[in-house]
Amino acid sequence: MSFLSKRIILFTAITGFLVNGITAQPENSSSSAESVQPTKTEQTLPDQKPKAKVSDYFVAFGEEALIELFGSAFVNLTSSRPVGIKFDDIIYSITKQPYIWDNTSFAQNQIVHPYIGNLFFNSARANNIDFWTAALYTAWGAWSWENIYQNFPTSYNDMITTTAAGIVTGEAFHRLSYIAGALWEPLLWVISPIDGINRLLRGTNYRNTAPSTFDMIYRAEVVAAFSAGQNYKNGGKPFVPLFEIHPYVVYQNPFSHKTKEPFDQFSVDAFLFTNIQETTGCIDINGSLYSWPFMLNTDLPSSLGITLNYKVNYFDQFNYSKSGTGFFVRQQIPFDRKNPDKNFMWWNLEANFIFLEASKVVKTNYYNFGPEVRLDLGFELDRFTIRTYSEFDYSFPQNIWHNKSFCGINFEILPWLYISVEDLVVCKKDDIRNFTSIGVKFSKIK
Repeated sequence: MSFLSKRIILFTAITGFLVNGITAQPENSSSSAESVQPTKTEQTLPDQKPKAKVSDYFVAFGEEALIELFGSAFVNLTSSRPVGIKFDDIIYSITKQPYIWDNTSFAQNQIVHPYIGNLFFNSARANNIDFWTAALYTAWGAWSWENIYQNFPTSYNDMITTTAAGIVTGEAFHRLSYIAGALWEPLLWVISPIDGINRLLRGTNYRNTAPSTFDMIYRAEVVAAFSAGQNYKNGGKPFVPLFEIHPYVVYQNPFSHKTKEPFDQFSVDAFLFTNIQETTGCIDINGSLYSWPFMLNTDLPSSLGITLNYKVNYFDQFNYSKSGTGFFVRQQIPFDRKNPDKNFMWWNLEANFIFLEASKVVKTNYYNFGPEVRLDLGFELDRFTIRTYSEFDYSFPQNIWHNKSFCGINFEILPWLYISVEDLVVCKKDDIRNFTSIGVKFSKIK
């Protein structure tokens, strides 16, 4: 039996069983908590944008230097040949040493470097510095790490990834940390340690540079499920039992959003599949650099704009990441114009340019660029919801394509609790990974 046939039979069987059981409930059951209630006008943000003082720029620069010194010390402590920072090596690195595309591990390049870039970015944001200036701090941190604080050839891909992915992850973590910290202070430290350190040091003088109210969250949900994973490379393997954790957060209403600050609307969508023997997963952070609403005088809240995103897919020997930017258009369409917030569909279309796609094949790193197209569709109904998307990219000069598709169906049990059925497929020419899951979803919808 083919991969597609098995996937369709398994997913249809689970979904059909749940539909037969749940739709037999009385018609007067409570309306779904997933019935989104978007505002038709732009949400008013509190005036929490203090201007940076001259001293803030120096404090941010010092914090960034300390991060790099600690990083250099850690590298030396874990290295069999520790080397200190030498002035002659710095001059040589800046003036004569050629840049390279390195062959370091995928995890170090595409997970550790973005996280370090996030620390660089938030050393500025946590000190009242605006988004674009913080982006410059991130670029400086990436360049200085490669040329001053480490004794290896300067890497093109590390500088690009640390900067671009650091900006994306940094702003998302920065904003989410304020909200998490308002719920429980230790969560701020978990999401953005730099913001936590600055809040501790400044005490009552610490000033938030983003709202800290939970009302900023348009959607927050987490799925806990049992998953059957399958690898179809080289003839395929039997289904592997896995436990799935799937958090999904949308910051501000994406359909009628008007940008006040860059990246003040974004989503974080992550999958983690694990058992005792293996752990795989992916994370997509996709934000609006700028968003403009249109069709404001209708019942069709819509927006278009410029996106900036970073995506990592880590599936054993099938690993790739993408840093990209492009354009989006999205819209919400009610089924009942008299009650548009109860039953509706929505769609989102993106056309992106991937300026750095990195993949690891056996022991070789490949670096590519190329176009990406993504389509999202969703249905919000009284008693169940559907969210699905598919994205396709084609990269040069390796001439390789990737496709990632997802479908999730959720059935309401309580206003905040759902039974969830999900199917995720990630594939390229000679490799397919499929995860079919059933579990529960905890959800908060505005």
